[in-house]
Amino acid sequence: MLRNVTLELSAKAFMDDTEAELRAVCRKMFHQWERLVRVSDRVSVLLWLADGSEILEYAGNPEDRFEWACWHGIANAPCFVTPAAAKGNVNLTPRKYRPDAAPRTYQWIGQLTRVIRECGLEYGKEVRIGATFDNGPEFSLSDFKYGRHREIAKADSLFKKSFVTCNAVLNADTRAYAAFPEGIPAGTSLGTFLGAQFRRFAADLDFDYLWLSNGMGFGLETWGYSGALFDGHRFYPERKKEAESELLWFWRDLLDADPGIRIETRGSNFTAGIEMSTDAAPLPWLYRHNVITVPVNSPSSAIYFNTGLSVAAWMSHIAELPANGDIPFRYYIHDPWFLNSPWLDRYGREPWDLYSVMAVSRVTSGGGIEAANRAAFLSCDDSFGQMPDQVPDEVIPHILEAFRTRADAPGPLLWVFPFEEYSASDTPEQTFCEECFLVDALQSGFPLNTVISTGNFQKLAAASPEWFRQTACVFPAECLRSEENFRAVRSLVEAGNDAIVYGTLSGVRPGALHLLGLAAGEPLAGEFGVRGEAVDLCGGDAFRNTFELLPTLHGGPLLETAAGAKVLAAAERGGESRVLASLHSAGRGRIGFVRALSPYLEADPAAHNSTLRQSRRMKGDGRENYPAERLMRAVWAELGWTFRACVSDPGQPVPRLTVSRSDRAFYFSGYTPDTTVSMKISTPLGVPLPVEREIRIEDGAGVFHMEKTVRFHCRAFLSGQNGGVVSTKTLYRTRARDCGRLDIIGLHGAELRFFPPSGCVVVSAVRRELGGIYGPVASASGSKEQVPVEIEETPFGPCCLMRNLDGIVNITWGKEKAE
Repeated sequence: MLRNVTLELSAKAFMDDTEAELRAVCRKMFHQWERLVRVSDRVSVLLWLADGSEILEYAGNPEDRFEWACWHGIANAPCFVTPAAAKGNVNLTPRKYRPDAAPRTYQWIGQLTRVIRECGLEYGKEVRIGATFDNGPEFSLSDFKYGRHREIAKADSLFKKSFVTCNAVLNADTRAYAAFPEGIPAGTSLGTFLGAQFRRFAADLDFDYLWLSNGMGFGLETWGYSGALFDGHRFYPERKKEAESELLWFWRDLLDADPGIRIETRGSNFTAGIEMSTDAAPLPWLYRHNVITVPVNSPSSAIYFNTGLSVAAWMSHIAELPANGDIPFRYYIHDPWFLNSPWLDRYGREPWDLYSVMAVSRVTSGGGIEAANRAAFLSCDDSFGQMPDQVPDEVIPHILEAFRTRADAPGPLLWVFPFEEYSASDTPEQTFCEECFLVDALQSGFPLNTVISTGNFQKLAAASPEWFRQTACVFPAECLRSEENFRAVRSLVEAGNDAIVYGTLSGVRPGALHLLGLAAGEPLAGEFGVRGEAVDLCGGDAFRNTFELLPTLHGGPLLETAAGAKVLAAAERGGESRVLASLHSAGRGRIGFVRALSPYLEADPAAHNSTLRQSRRMKGDGRENYPAERLMRAVWAELGWTFRACVSDPGQPVPRLTVSRSDRAFYFSGYTPDTTVSMKISTPLGVPLPVEREIRIEDGAGVFHMEKTVRFHCRAFLSGQNGGVVSTKTLYRTRARDCGRLDIIGLHGAELRFFPPSGCVVVSAVRRELGGIYGPVASASGSKEQVPVEIEETPFGPCCLMRNLDGIVNITWGKEKAE
């Protein structure tokens, strides 16, 4: 079921240094996670001992002591803030998690890795053990980073000059280190030093791989939007070659110093396109050379409640894969450094950040579907070193369910990601705008969770264009700047498939504007009004219908005008009009366009890492700027899929959804920040009818009242009914094996489409009268009538079609005839 499960553990779990304590803690960890350990091909343990300084400091003497992560709060904060400035801020006033915590020996580390392996063997598993390197000041006191070698901390993340950058060069140092017994020569690169030190550290203390944390190696500023190519105000494409060379210098030196090193990564919080456009991250090189495992999904969902960023970032990083083929999912359950345990507090024991992210999948060049095949848990212990049984007891069933229902078919939307093209682009401002816009579209309810790279898309579109009938491709405009990609897009649409393009059409190939039914007008910037129907329904104040466009952060000025396309929304000023959203028929297909408008206006001068401020206020009235990112749902509605939020105030956040398919069922998953917001949903198949739900039908759509965690399992779709409440109820099994039964109650002249599980050869339906008792009890009495079942071919595979239904329909399916 799992290729690998990684159990992450900090040194706080060990209350003393005895072998008995080591063994007790490790046995408890394996016991708590035994259900996953048993079903995984391989088990890894990732140790958070300090912050990687224990590797940098290592001199080869087992009796030497090292500082470890025994703190609550930012361990090195006193290096950057005064006591007066830190007063009242628990994170800026570090305290030991227990008073007697003292430095430990390297011999203790070697003893720990031995005990972990022995305890793993008790469960029949050989264990891989990873060491961690973090580039920030948070976890452990580091004299190396913030004392002897402050020259390597050059990034302004968190504090001025507080994060180690991968392009750092060390000053001369006469102290003896394991790999440098005569000291560090001046000019030694950090990559060379870290690689050589880890090689000795791993060999002496029995580690198998190195984990690079917090974007190490992905840029010089990996916590913020700024970087070598972007200062928060302006892009510098002329710096790209030099910036990429500096990053490659780190990776090559690291590999040269430790040729056999195995590396896993956290990555940044951002998408691959943002990493490439702001820092020239050399991801294609790392993937082609199989240097790393793809970065895990970011914990930004739990920290910032930004599921859109988490889903988009992970999709972008798995669009292509290194040769190892690993797709690691990481779940943030405890924080071993700061005073929170996300499963218990940030998530409130709700698995919304599990199912929505686990809905992500990728498409191969042959049309195969690949989803997460590894699971990791940060971490097994909390910030007090405790390991409460409650957390694994509650989390493991959700993990097993999420992996059991991994996608085996594409979702109804497919992101075509230009992995190589973004890396080669000389217009980082366009890449940046497209990526930020897509993130905000997901954060605003656009249910996109399947990805394919442009390379795989071209191959699949050429070999099997009919494959795309089951999904609508979502293309950044970058895909229209390459002749090869443009031809594939045009052929796909003209053959009868649907597509949506977002971005700015500046620089696209000749013919792309014609394909979209658009033309290029005079470029415009500044403030605009918006004409067009609101995407969502608002019972209070209207949505803001103005916005300000700054070309630097919005991918350039507005230039798109209508030339045959149906305009859904337009920006207007002084008699001039520019298209914000449109739909056009091309050949036998339809192609939509949405002009990407970044939600950002400028860098925040108060933030060291140039965090970008969102354009929340216009003219000081406090209302939201025009929510252009919601136009993605407006265009999708024109293609038959309506996902419309009903809010009472324009500032209310809408549910953030994903739609995945597994064993012919549709799974609607997501996060509802405000549970007073409802959704109206309809699809080309009809209104989805999730199991064990009541859905009000209004104007051909279903009204969904969402819980905090959205997790709907749906095989039935309703059409032809304009009102009423329809409910679904799972019934007891018959004596047949591998069967299921479902009551659908409250039908009035309706049609049902039902997708049985794969392998089911018997599907029958019985209609019963709706009696005076509402609910499943009503199906136990009254007359019954066999309903004719037709087989209908749909883009999503064959389904069972039942027509002209009233009252209650009982559907039974199985692998053999039910009794």
